[in-house]
Amino acid sequence: MEAFIRTLLECSVAMAVISLIYMYAAPRLSKRYSAKWLYYAWLMIGAGWIFPFRFRIELPFFQVQDVNIPATPVQFLPPAGDTLPSPITTAGDVVNAPAAMTLWWLLAAIWILGVISVVVYHILRHRRFIKMVNRWSEPVTDLKSLGILNALKSQLGIKKQPGLSVCQSITSPMLVGFFRPTILLPLHKNEGNELSLILKHELIHFQRHDLWHKALILAATVLHWFNPVVYIMAKATALQCEISCDALVLQGADFQKRKQYGETIIGVVRNGAKFRTALSTNFYGGKKGMENRISSIMDTKRKKTGVIILCAVLASIIITGGVALSAPTSDKQDKQDVLSLVENFGDMLKMVTLTAPQDIVAKSIEEHYSGYVTPELLAMWQSDPLSAPGRTLSSPWPDRIEITDITFGDGEYTVSGAIIEVTSTELQNGGAAAKYPVTLLIIKQDDRWLISNVTLGSPVVAGPPDADANTEGISYTQEEIDAAMKAAETYFQEIATSRTMERIWFDKEACTKMRSSYMQYGNGSINGVKEENVIVLLCDFEIKDYSSFEGKYPSWNLIFIRENGESSWVLDDQGY
Repeated sequence: MEAFIRTLLECSVAMAVISLIYMYAAPRLSKRYSAKWLYYAWLMIGAGWIFPFRFRIELPFFQVQDVNIPATPVQFLPPAGDTLPSPITTAGDVVNAPAAMTLWWLLAAIWILGVISVVVYHILRHRRFIKMVNRWSEPVTDLKSLGILNALKSQLGIKKQPGLSVCQSITSPMLVGFFRPTILLPLHKNEGNELSLILKHELIHFQRHDLWHKALILAATVLHWFNPVVYIMAKATALQCEISCDALVLQGADFQKRKQYGETIIGVVRNGAKFRTALSTNFYGGKKGMENRISSIMDTKRKKTGVIILCAVLASIIITGGVALSAPTSDKQDKQDVLSLVENFGDMLKMVTLTAPQDIVAKSIEEHYSGYVTPELLAMWQSDPLSAPGRTLSSPWPDRIEITDITFGDGEYTVSGAIIEVTSTELQNGGAAAKYPVTLLIIKQDDRWLISNVTLGSPVVAGPPDADANTEGISYTQEEIDAAMKAAETYFQEIATSRTMERIWFDKEACTKMRSSYMQYGNGSINGVKEENVIVLLCDFEIKDYSSFEGKYPSWNLIFIRENGESSWVLDDQGY
């Protein structure tokens, strides 16, 4: 549906431009070229409005190269041991854009509703008109009038017999009916010469199948009801239809006959038009239209055929069709590349632990983000790791980026969505532990789409809003704290070959915050431990002889649990 609406809108804009340009040029062209060919050009423009899905042509200046985004999976190594939950290295859920899809379906629904409304309006109006004509019209039985009609038919080479009726409720002559065409005349009498000119005018409409041409233009207004230019185009086409018909009526006529014909038209349409339908010829075209018709009627200059005009209009329609068909393909590929870029970047977020020592974070950022962001943004994040997205806790951790909207403007894409953080619970049951609103700016650099800016919003926590309310009252005796510190010292003695502990301390505020996160999102949400049997200590330590993660780690969290107040503390989790 998105492709259809895009193509329809692109066709509407392109044909609006062509229509306005041709409308601007028409008065000048009418001085040199035949009215008939100018009318055919309008019909071709009308067809261009109706058929947006034209054949594809390759335009070299609209070719787009494929963008290859590296997406090599990189394994994450914990600082030591196996106490940290294993990072997820499999690809995340397929990125989707439900909000964008909903928007396109909403636009499609509005368009369909508009089409139905316009169709129903014209059907009801036409039925009302035909009902009125059937009630108030009578077939012409005057032999003189019928003789004039038959003579004109023979003159024009028309074999099929159209009907001829007089209708009391119309004020100007017209031709109605696709399958049983009838010429309708107003009630007032016309002299023989005037009647001959009027009937010849309508017979030419009949001969050229102008009612079907009007149906084509009406179809264009139905499909593009939302575009005001299509109504201007329809009005201009109707006027040119009448002007070209006048030109055929007066072909080879002298000045006196042209003057008589002009006076006949003015006399017939003096009272305007009370009842009309879009599917009939229209002898009256409004005040401005009548001025143009009279001017054209009195113009006796010899005109050129307008084949060149027709070819120019056709070429412009084909070119815009080629652009409209080539550009969406390029746009679609670019959009898909951008979506893949954001998806792969979202998979990398769990690989970068932002609270590690800065030199380690900088190395990790370069290793995992360099294929997705611009060099400028990468350098900024390496100098200030806390400004970058990534992992700040062992649990929850960033799992993916869910996209809610993607827009394009000024040569760059703006992608809106949320960084989804999960724990083992969400991995098993679905959902999110927390969501961070995120906006990414993607630009093309060296023929590749790269992220040039990332803006993070305040987190939206999926857990209970007052989860911390019942944790403030938990306190520990000095004996309990000392026991937890003793367990921490024992742990570092056991792994002394890889880590050197510098200091351990207890901070009530930090303990409360991390304990709450552990109970909501970490192992505490699945192991059944009570909150008063959880304590969090902070420590500074250094890793040596561990190539990827050498360095100092300040304020590292150690989470200990116990079965009850009489049990020993056991290390259950750790991290930032």
